[in-house]
Amino acid sequence: MAASFSLAVIGLHARAATICKLEKYAALPVTMAGTRPLVAGTVNGQQARFLAGSGAFFSVLTRDGAEKFKLHVRSLSWNLDVRGGGADSRLTSANDLTLAGIGSRTSHRVDFIVGGNAMGPGIDGIIGQNIFARA
Repeated sequence: MAASFSLAVIGLHARAATICKLEKYAALPVTMAGTRPLVAGTVNGQQARFLAGSGAFFSVLTRDGAEKFKLHVRSLSWNLDVRGGGADSRLTSANDLTLAGIGSRTSHRVDFIVGGNAMGPGIDGIIGQNIFARA
C-alpha cells in the first residue's frame, strides 16, 4: 500500500513538473541611495521615484507625492490603524502606474495609503506588496 501511494505521488509530481514553468516577469532596476533601494516610474504620466519596499504590505505615497500627482485623497475606510510619524493616513488611487524595467505594462487603478513626508528628498512613496504581488 505504501509503495503504490509513493508511486502515485511521484507520478503526480512528474506530471505537474511538465506543466509548471518559471518565467521572467521583469527586471526592476534598483538604484541604491545609501541603504535605500530606489525605483523609477510614473504616476499618471508624471515621473516618480519610490523606495522598493518588498516587506511593506501596501504601497504608500507621501502627502507631497499625492499633491504632486494631483490625486484625490479620501478617508481610509478600512479598519486599519497605520502608525509612524504621527501622520493622519488617508487613501488615494492612481489611474496609471508604471515602473522602470516592466516595459509597456501599465497598472491601472492602483491604491496607495497616503501619509507622512519623511521618506527623503525626491522620494514620492514606497512600492509595497499590493503592487509587487501582481508579478
